[in-house]
Amino acid sequence: MSSRNKSTIENKKLMVIPSAPLAANPMLPDVDSGTLRPILFSTEMVKAILDGRKTQTRRLVKFPKDFDGKNIYQNVPFGLKYSSNEFEGCVHRLYPKWQVGDILWVRETFLKHPIPIEGYKYKADYTDVQLESISKTPLKWKPSLFMPKDACRLWLKVTNIFAE
Repeated sequence: MSSRNKSTIENKKLMVIPSAPLAANPMLPDVDSGTLRPILFSTEMVKAILDGRKTQTRRLVKFPKDFDGKNIYQNVPFGLKYSSNEFEGCVHRLYPKWQVGDILWVRETFLKHPIPIEGYKYKADYTDVQLESISKTPLKWKPSLFMPKDACRLWLKVTNIFAE
């Protein structure tokens, strides 16, 4: 299996491998096999996705308070397990945030054009020179955290998840 087809958990990191964007328009993809979930990406990462240079991502796993960093092992295909000293070595399972087949809608820096027919604009589509000229206008970029689903243009499908 090539490194492009793997995802990892290392030092409490979870990597999700999305496939290429499912759609480059705001139309919702078919989600028969998974659930829709948002995922935040910086402008540089969105550019990499659009260029085909980014095919996987790592995400942190939130471990419970009783996790001491010891006695963790992989339980394929069920995720990670760890034993807890708090409960006399009781084994607990950690579940990934996403599942294979889930559809991730990418949240990216955007602005809503004041002329409705223009729709949404995305920061990743502009060069630094163009961004400089836009910054001199009254139009203001909104952070990816506040991007509504109807503004989404990139949909990614989770193709693989595993711990390492």
